[in-house]
Amino acid sequence: MSKVSEVGKAVYNFKDDIGIVKSKRSSIKINLLMGVGFGLVLLFAVIGFYYAVFFYFKFNFKEVLLEWIY
Repeated sequence: MSKVSEVGKAVYNFKDDIGIVKSKRSSIKINLLMGVGFGLVLLFAVIGFYYAVFFYFKFNFKEVLLEWIY
């Protein structure tokens, strides 16, 4: 038995004790949902960053801020 498979088994058993691992199918479904959610968050972060940089260069940011404040 290799070290890696021992660690994997220990982690799986730990998850099983907590009740995370209900079945293979639900586990895959949860991972898929988490993956899609993380992907969407990442996508929105990239789009938001792009627009922030775009607007920063399009307008003088300090002037815009001063207009909002006053």
